[in-house]
Amino acid sequence: MNTVENEMIQMLCTKFHCAQEELENGMDMPLTGRPFYLSDIEMVYLLLEIEKKYQLHIDEKFLVDYGFSTVHQIVEVVEQYLAEK
Repeated sequence: MNTVENEMIQMLCTKFHCAQEELENGMDMPLTGRPFYLSDIEMVYLLLEIEKKYQLHIDEKFLVDYGFSTVHQIVEVVEQYLAEK
């Protein structure tokens, strides 16, 4: 597991009380569905936390069509931004 994945899992465990084992086993499961059940507001808060932590602004194109709904997708987006820095 890489650094961004670890940081994302820790953020979700700490801020949203998600179980670490479920996150590690469900990297491609939607965060708004079972077993995580994050609300729309929590997803916005997660987005803002990520932007703050990594000092970036995630473009809308990554948010449409559920492009920012799983841990794996979020990690890919963040890593892409970090590679461009």
